[in-house]
Amino acid sequence: EEAARLVKDRLRKRNECRLEETPHALVAAIEKRGTTFGPEAVSDYVARPPLHDRSLPPVLMIRGQYDFVTEKCIEGWRDVFSRGSKLGGSAYREEEMRDCAHYCHLEDAQNFGDLIKGHCFINDY
Repeated sequence: EEAARLVKDRLRKRNECRLEETPHALVAAIEKRGTTFGPEAVSDYVARPPLHDRSLPPVLMIRGQYDFVTEKCIEGWRDVFSRGSKLGGSAYREEEMRDCAHYCHLEDAQNFGDLIKGHCFINDY
């Protein structure tokens, strides 16, 4: 049981949240989410385009360098949003935050905020 807890904690620190202590608000949110969410939940996820061909909003896809949402996971999203751009939708951009995992907005709030501000500035028309 102790070994399983250590493995789970190590995976959390590598792929979910690299902070030494998980923030209380995140712990509470994770406890209330109700379904399994993590590498096992997204490893075979396939993004699908909307049912109707219509333009999509500008998209900024942010993930951490050590995120469990891997390059393979976002391939489908890239295709969906690139397709939306071709249909007259706006831009799709990806950013990878260095030295962060899935909750990069908690691990490097300043950089995350700068990315969001830049995205809003570029796409505010």
